[in-house]
Amino acid sequence: MDFEIEDVVPFGVETGQPAKLTGIFHPAGSELTVARATRSKIDGFGIAYEGKAAFSTSHFSWSA
Repeated sequence: MDFEIEDVVPFGVETGQPAKLTGIFHPAGSELTVARATRSKIDGFGIAYEGKAAFSTSHFSWSA
C-alpha cells in the first residue's frame, strides 16, 4: 500500500479551509475532509487498485 493525499480547498475560499462532509455515516467518522489522491496504489490479498479520490480526517481510529 502506497498513498498520498492532498486536501481540496474550494475555489474562492479565502480562509484556505478544505471542503468537508459532515453528518454522515462512515467507519472513519461522521466528518471527513474532501481530498484527492496524488499517489494511490494498493496491492494486497489478491486486490490491485489505483485511486484518484480520497477523504482525510485527523480523528481516525479503527476498532474491532
